[in-house]
Amino acid sequence: MLYLYAGFVFIKTCLAIYILSNVSVATSALFFSMIVLFIWSFFPIIPYALGRVFNTKPMLEPKLLVILGLLIAIIEKGLFHFEILKAEQGTIGLVFSALSFFVIGLFSFSTPKEQINAQPV
Repeated sequence: MLYLYAGFVFIKTCLAIYILSNVSVATSALFFSMIVLFIWSFFPIIPYALGRVFNTKPMLEPKLLVILGLLIAIIEKGLFHFEILKAEQGTIGLVFSALSFFVIGLFSFSTPKEQINAQPV
């Protein structure tokens, strides 16, 4: 779960730093903004844990989880950048991310390593 969160929050943090670097505000406001960003970015990850509860398959590889987190964050930001969603529809972007993470947690497409390395008798 932390790998997925790391990929997701990396994109969000990069964009926040870019936006906040162009604005002249107090250091305490920047610090508060980053704390809120980390907390707010955690909410879409919670459905992943719920999806893992209902899934009996093994978890995906950590590298793949990071890549999926990056992709979901890029797609979510792309929805706003290409004006598919308006700024007032931020909740829809949050729901999109949450549903995507739930699907990743529910449908794990990895193969257990024991089955890959098993030799037929």
